[in-house]
Amino acid sequence: MVYDHTRAAIAYGVHPVIGTTGLSPQQLGDLASFADKASMGGAVIPNFSVGMVLLQQAAAAAARFYDFAELTELHHNRKADAPSAAPASKPPS
Repeated sequence: MVYDHTRAAIAYGVHPVIGTTGLSPQQLGDLASFADKASMGGAVIPNFSVGMVLLQQAAAAAARFYDFAELTELHHNRKADAPSAAPASKPPS
């Protein structure tokens, strides 16, 4: 649904800001190509959390010292949409 809405936004001249996860690399590439053809820019920001932005910056700075680095998103077991953007479900009783 996000993919279709984003294509429609670009088609109508609206610069998209995507604030969710779940788009495949192929979909992101298609949207980038579509926006480029429309001479438009947009932003894909799958996590607006300040903590995650700081973690990403720290990981980027530390990455030059390691052969491999990975960021993992982890939530408490009662988070309704863990991982973020997953369909909300009722927490366990």
